[in-house]
Amino acid sequence: FGGAFWVFVGISAMRRLNSKAKGFDDMVAKCWQAREKMMRTRVQRFKRRALSGHHQFLVQFSPEHTAAKRASSVDHLVSVVQPFNPAKFNFTKVAPAERMFFFNWKNAAPQLHPSPPSAVGRSHPVMINISPLADCHMVVPFFCDACLPQVLTADALEMAVLFASGSVRSAFKVMFNSLGAWASQNHLHVHGLYSPMPKLPIELSTTQPICAGRSVTLSSLKSYPLRALVFSVDEEELEWHSVLTQAVMPVVEFMQGESVAHNLLFCARGRTVYLIPRKNQGAQAGTKLKLAVAEVCGLIMARSESQFDAIREADVVEEMRERVSLPQEEFARVTAIAQCQIES
Repeated sequence: FGGAFWVFVGISAMRRLNSKAKGFDDMVAKCWQAREKMMRTRVQRFKRRALSGHHQFLVQFSPEHTAAKRASSVDHLVSVVQPFNPAKFNFTKVAPAERMFFFNWKNAAPQLHPSPPSAVGRSHPVMINISPLADCHMVVPFFCDACLPQVLTADALEMAVLFASGSVRSAFKVMFNSLGAWASQNHLHVHGLYSPMPKLPIELSTTQPICAGRSVTLSSLKSYPLRALVFSVDEEELEWHSVLTQAVMPVVEFMQGESVAHNLLFCARGRTVYLIPRKNQGAQAGTKLKLAVAEVCGLIMARSESQFDAIREADVVEEMRERVSLPQEEFARVTAIAQCQIES
């Protein structure tokens, strides 16, 4: 066959995938909006303000969010790896109505089901976040009934990458907080949401290439106020989700073994992963800002109306640099693990 035939086949396959992904976005919006009355925070009531400066941070505030958020089951200063505690809150205890649908991956496309499909162990409930930060903010507790702690596994990492690929909208983000990086529940889960902007401030930061390997490029942030690694996989890689998982997971396991707290952002339809090793959240004790994954990516949740009115870019930059960003020597160790994995 001629080259034009294969181009046609590729375009047809992409159209089918995009059609399925549009169905993902439509189903998410429909199911989430049908449950808005259950939520303790109304996103429509948020006050938002873009901070003047280089990084384009967006700050938002809602008195409902601070007052009515579900209580954390995690201590303030925590180790990154802890056993699951069934006596504390976990996602098996949520009201059934909070579950929107179930997610799995089949035939190179995300599958959404209103009830658990027959392969229950391979499907994952997708729930509303009752205190959302943005449109369609949801929680996905992978392998929910297995009651795993908030310690990322290779299977969960690949599921997060695949879940991020479900949407055709660039604003769709999937996020992970480890214990010690403001995870509020010790039950394995990620967050999904549609950001108020197509790209978060961290995605707008320039990067410095480190190395490239089999279909994966490793970079670091060049102009952002905290240190982070960026893993990007080639669009042409057919097994892109497995290749990306194999590149990122050894670095995550190293951080778990060294008790280094971390946040992850999955974006660009799952093809890019921002890995943010950081100081333990205890370093932020007594400070005015709580920087979990959304905040370190540049979507800042103010904790009071006065803070919302007064906060400046310089305040966020100082908090990130002084109390969040991993020291250079420790970051270099994490980077070395990532580089070794990609170059091997």
